[in-house]
Amino acid sequence: YASGAAFKFFIRSGLTPQTSAPADLSTLRGIELNMTGLSEKKPRQAVAQEMAPFVTAVFFKNRLN
Repeated sequence: YASGAAFKFFIRSGLTPQTSAPADLSTLRGIELNMTGLSEKKPRQAVAQEMAPFVTAVFFKNRLN
């Protein structure tokens, strides 16, 4: 994975994910997965390793609160 690969957390009604998990897990509303891949070696005739971005989010819809 590339250095930017990470988990981020949606807390309460916030639209921007945070990098740290909330202390109170009842405020967690979703998770963003950043799984950007990076080639192990530089492809022939390329100047750098290739990146393959993949970002997705999972929201918990069955919350009672």
